[in-house]
Amino acid sequence: MEEERNKQIGHVGDDPTGARRAAARCVRPGHLRREAQAIYEHIYASYGNDGDSVYDEVAAPVPSAAATLPTTVDEVTYATLAQANPEQFARLMETLFGAGATWALPVERLIAGEESELVEFKTSARWDTDGRVTRKAPAVITNTIAGFANAKGGTVLIGVNDNGRVVGLRPDYETFGERFAKGGGRGIDKGLNWLTDVIISHLGRDAVCRIRVRAHVVAGKEICRIDVPAFSVPAWSSANKGDPVLYERLPNSTRAVPKDQIDSFLADRFGTSTSTD
Repeated sequence: MEEERNKQIGHVGDDPTGARRAAARCVRPGHLRREAQAIYEHIYASYGNDGDSVYDEVAAPVPSAAATLPTTVDEVTYATLAQANPEQFARLMETLFGAGATWALPVERLIAGEESELVEFKTSARWDTDGRVTRKAPAVITNTIAGFANAKGGTVLIGVNDNGRVVGLRPDYETFGERFAKGGGRGIDKGLNWLTDVIISHLGRDAVCRIRVRAHVVAGKEICRIDVPAFSVPAWSSANKGDPVLYERLPNSTRAVPKDQIDSFLADRFGTSTSTD
């Protein structure tokens, strides 16, 4: 089994006690949208693909393979959250929200699949398609994050090409100078620090606190994994010149929401009007 480096720059749910209280109560019909999002973000924050959880201190019984999971948000209780493992949460989230919980799946399983509405492969965060180090490459990454955040969430894998082949991050490290080119702790630390700054610059500090960024070693090469939950507020991208742009995730691609459709998109997805706050 390949070694995983659990480098992490941020995630939601740093108060497990408060999160448990929120998850323990059933959802009141009048607050369905808000409570459903709270449960989504709570589960996202509590589970990683390594199976660790804020519930590890609780000796919860292990459900059988035939255990019945809730089919509506109203049925979700603390007992549900305490007993389900990450694989079951993946199915639970798909049932409740129509979203495959990619953040609960091992990175090898994501790579073995294909790009989709929920998964995006990126060869590099530094090089563009012409082999030049430009601002375009990181902008593509942050716009993809925004698209996932404004849709059902998803996972970006950097260092994996469009065909699912692991190419690693060494070419990215080389752009930081010779002393980082060999990778290892120094290379990935530099890379994650740079990526954090880019995300803050393009999407804002709140966005960094909502996502999870980690480094993994797959086939002897380091890659970067970015898990993005479905945000409860719109994610606007300032990666390009001009006014902030609202992105949406479509099958296998991320695109800007047409200006004449922004109001309806925000109303349908977030129940809000046009705002870049």
